[in-house]
Amino acid sequence: DKSQEIVVELSGCDNLVITLEGNNPTKDFSANTISQKKEAFFNFLIQNSNLKSELTTAKQIIDQNPHPKNILTSGNLEFNLFINEYKDEKKINFRLNLSKINNPNQLENWDITTRKQKK
Repeated sequence: DKSQEIVVELSGCDNLVITLEGNNPTKDFSANTISQKKEAFFNFLIQNSNLKSELTTAKQIIDQNPHPKNILTSGNLEFNLFINEYKDEKKINFRLNLSKINNPNQLENWDITTRKQKK
């Protein structure tokens, strides 16, 4: 869908933290349309990134848990998907937060590294 707008934010050191956000114009906010737009969002990301495996896993688990109360996990992946309807602006917004935890002690290590030395 050429009218889809995607924004990507990356951060992390040992652990990848990525936010992928897509805005999809629409006049139809039915469950079927939202599902189709979500499918298109994931398909675009999977086909156009180096995170095919991670995004495919996230999509499969999100499809199995459409309304999770907590962050979903699979192995070293943590993720959640937010879907917002902006009827006044005639768009659906998808926001996928995905973390790939390669070093669970990253924050602790950073605190130790940046701790001020006592004189």
